[in-house]
Amino acid sequence: MMHDAQAVADRPGNRAVRLMGGAIAVVPPLVLGAFIAATLVLPLGMLLVSSLTATGSVSFQTYARLFGGRAYRQAVWNSLGVAATSALLATVLGGIVALAVHAVRGRRWHETVAALSGVAANAGGPPLAFAFVVLFGTQGMVPLVFRRLLGVDLLPDLTSYAGLVLVYLYFLVPVALLVILPALGAVRRELYEAALLLGARPRQFWRLVGLPILMPPLAAGYLLTFAVALASYSTPWALVGGGGRLNLLPMQIGFFVGEAGYSLDMADAMAVILVIVATLCTLGHRLCTGRARRWLS
Repeated sequence: MMHDAQAVADRPGNRAVRLMGGAIAVVPPLVLGAFIAATLVLPLGMLLVSSLTATGSVSFQTYARLFGGRAYRQAVWNSLGVAATSALLATVLGGIVALAVHAVRGRRWHETVAALSGVAANAGGPPLAFAFVVLFGTQGMVPLVFRRLLGVDLLPDLTSYAGLVLVYLYFLVPVALLVILPALGAVRRELYEAALLLGARPRQFWRLVGLPILMPPLAAGYLLTFAVALASYSTPWALVGGGGRLNLLPMQIGFFVGEAGYSLDMADAMAVILVIVATLCTLGHRLCTGRARRWLS
């Protein structure tokens, strides 16, 4: 019986089918590898080579110029500061909103909120900037009402540090919400009730049980919103423009390939810095989501 089965398997037609199946199985990894090489590895390699060979030979002259110039260092620190502040606020607000949404029972409600958050998370650029200028700008509707009723300006200038953070929160809070909301399923009601039965207060439960469980998804949400805020270009450009006092790294890249003259090596060096920071955020996000997935399972 086994001999007959071996004979059938060794027939030329069956061997051809096995070889064809093996060849087909190799195609998806090859296509994926070619896609990653064409969209990630090759562009990053070209950026790195261009930033290191501006003088005709390999040197760090471009990076020395970048970190030696006061305006360029200020752009780096401004970008990191705006991204860190807006990401922290977005994570806190996103966590509060996620808790409020999670408290409402109903899967359809959660799906609706997630869909709306997905739309808001992808909003940005000139339309968002125009909407904020109309509503919260210096001559916007809300500041005019505050001046008429209270006689004071309660909102920051949208071209300032605080104003840009305010605008970023519009699309960063939904990003954090999309990360944190699914993770709240790990904080099951049974855990909360068991802690109360054992004598714990609600504050003690969240400090000793709830927050440790939610810390990986909160960290993942922070890293993701940080990366999104750091790489944002169209929104701050539409708000601040070329003559604004708030200097950011993505805007500096735009200057060096357009308005400030063509200096591709400087733009590439700044892009490499952004890619490195974004890669670190991606690795941290993957680590945090892996831990959160283990909690959820």
